[in-house]
Amino acid sequence: PDHPGTHWYQCRLLLSEPIAVNRGQVISGSMVFNANKKFSYDIHITAHLEGTDISSTNTVYLHDQAYNYLQEGQTGF
Repeated sequence: PDHPGTHWYQCRLLLSEPIAVNRGQVISGSMVFNANKKFSYDIHITAHLEGTDISSTNTVYLHDQAYNYLQEGQTGF
């Protein structure tokens, strides 16, 4: 996070409902990237707290994100 932004961006991929995790617990899951017609990706996220019935999902549409990679001192974009 302390380096200049790039065209790869940085974003948070949030779950629809947060999962509380304690030390020693394990989370498993998947991220599926599907190309869309907007030259971007839709990311389907699933997370599961092992040993419980707790899970959460979300779909992130990257073309809808408000990215800003023009940070101070960068030009030419």
